[in-house]
Amino acid sequence: MPTHASFILEPIPPFRLDLTVWTLRRRPDNMIDRWDGQTYRRVLVEEDNPFEIAVTQSDQSAMPRLQVSVIGEVANSHLKAYAIAAIERLLGIHVDLMEFYRFCENDEVLRSPANQFRGSKPPRFPTYFETLVNAIACQQLTLTVGIRLLNRLTEACGPAIETAEGVFHAFPGPQQLANMDIEQLREMGFSYRKANYLTGLARAVIEKQIDFDEIERLDDMQAVKRLCTLKGVGRWTAEYFLLRGLGRTHIFPGDDVGARNHLQRWLRLSKPMNYDKVHKVLRRWDTFGGLIYLHLLLKSLAEKGIIKMRKVAIVRAKRVYEAIQRSDGPRFLVERLWPRGMKKEQLKLDAWLKDVAPSDGLRRWFAHDPAKWDEFQQRYRAELQANPGAWKPLLEAARQGNVTLLYSARNTEHNNAIVLKAYLEQRLAGSGEK
Repeated sequence: MPTHASFILEPIPPFRLDLTVWTLRRRPDNMIDRWDGQTYRRVLVEEDNPFEIAVTQSDQSAMPRLQVSVIGEVANSHLKAYAIAAIERLLGIHVDLMEFYRFCENDEVLRSPANQFRGSKPPRFPTYFETLVNAIACQQLTLTVGIRLLNRLTEACGPAIETAEGVFHAFPGPQQLANMDIEQLREMGFSYRKANYLTGLARAVIEKQIDFDEIERLDDMQAVKRLCTLKGVGRWTAEYFLLRGLGRTHIFPGDDVGARNHLQRWLRLSKPMNYDKVHKVLRRWDTFGGLIYLHLLLKSLAEKGIIKMRKVAIVRAKRVYEAIQRSDGPRFLVERLWPRGMKKEQLKLDAWLKDVAPSDGLRRWFAHDPAKWDEFQQRYRAELQANPGAWKPLLEAARQGNVTLLYSARNTEHNNAIVLKAYLEQRLAGSGEK
């Protein structure tokens, strides 16, 4: 009789399950990572026992929560822990992207895709073996064709489980793939060379000729060099492994022709790019190369209509001394005191909302002291909760389009506008007071 377990996971915000799942799925044809618009499902294997996870998100607020169900034939004490660890990898729920978002706020080029796909996390395949098989299967093919090959491989030799929706398979492990006949793989559509690469890789893992833990400890260049000693692994596959397997989100696989084309169109460059050109162009963003790679994937899916994007207003916090931009939308001063040295006409304000600022007592107590930041946020949010009339005009403006919250504090990370921005975004996402 099937066993059921359910529990709640709390990702680091912001988090959107739909965007994260599409970053993992890549194409609607993917039958390994299933998505019906509400629930993400996948079959996993623990101690040779297949089980299915089903993940839904109740909201996209400042405190997102995931409801997880685990269904399997055999229950054991390790199953929940294994499922949690797998979900953490698959959906990147504990990856903190706030440094990336802060950077994008001040970058005219990155700001738009970062806001459009805010909440998407960088997924990783559940095992290093699956990462390499994915990469090898998709080499020199369109992504659609590669994923269809992986579907056939999974259906042919992956462990199966019967669910209410039918029979589904887990991605095959090295033991299942090592036993595959080359001709069976050829009949699925794999080339003779790829079939040999895949079965050889599986045997190398079984015989412990590959030490993935050692590769994980190497720096980027050393890891690429080590991976390229494996048959069937070149620079693109190795860099893809670093991003999708090891979670090194600064890695942009520069040999990926599709990604290069997306990058060229996004930056409106006239000439095609090679590997060196890609990394020259990305030098200013080299810390976030892999995140750009994944955001461009989502952008391409949205442009094809595969992802249905809703228009999301951008709430921006800016110092009053920063340049005015067309994308600012209505501009609101959200401090109790007028900024020193500024004339009214310089700010081009739509309104000065004194009452939405912290009370004088709270403002003087905080004094932009980072050590008091956590408590300041709690106190200020309590003041906002008690005074909805002060912030509701901002919420209504944000429902119509972009808005900018202006502040004068020198500390750009610890000020009331940052808290107010998050407070409004929480309500725009559908949680909290209306």
